[in-house]
Amino acid sequence: MTRALPLWAAGLALLAACADDAGSVRRVQLRVSARGSELQEIQTPSGWRVTLAAAELSVAAVYFRNAKNDGGTADAQGRVVAQVLGPFTLDALDPESQPLQVEASAVSERALSAEIWLTEAQAGPVADALGPFTALAHVAGVARRGDSSVAFDGGLQFPESSGDPAGYQTWSNRRIRRLACDFVPNAGGELQIRVDPSHFVDAVTFDTLSEGDDAHSFISAAEQLQLRNGVALTAAYTFDFAP
Repeated sequence: MTRALPLWAAGLALLAACADDAGSVRRVQLRVSARGSELQEIQTPSGWRVTLAAAELSVAAVYFRNAKNDGGTADAQGRVVAQVLGPFTLDALDPESQPLQVEASAVSERALSAEIWLTEAQAGPVADALGPFTALAHVAGVARRGDSSVAFDGGLQFPESSGDPAGYQTWSNRRIRRLACDFVPNAGGELQIRVDPSHFVDAVTFDTLSEGDDAHSFISAAEQLQLRNGVALTAAYTFDFAP
């Protein structure tokens, strides 16, 4: 089973062949790595102390544009000037550099914004935990507040809705947009994707979290939205480029 991108999204997979102020640009291939956090414990705004055991994202692709994405029209968002094509997994709790076996290419033009597209994992740690083609992310751990202790283990899931026949909302839910970056790709350079999960569960109401088979989980639509709001926080993602 392979999920196809919507027709209006397919064009983003093509790098722009364009010219900058100095003339023509070059196409280059990139090395890509990922790095998570040495996070020990999270303190949420509602007073929960959370120890994460898993924080993994299943990524379809990362696209970089030549304009800051502050909203507005598609034209104002600029052209795609670099792309990392998966699928691959980001382990947000692994502080070591993780080389990614992906196809990554760019043109030598400044990248000023990024967006990450999540996908249901077919294989890898997210699929191992929750099943293939089921979840975009896997988050597990223990939350404590006072005498309360809540073990949780679940995933971010956005099944297609009959009320969304064109699939637009389903596609939109999988995108983490308006991420800041600033680099000029060059041949042989390495792009590192950094993920900080310290706010992934900020909005979760652990005291009312649904009970799963072995632990509490993100089952209701409201719980899914709480988790997505944390995973999609733009401050969680940074991009470093080493020539």
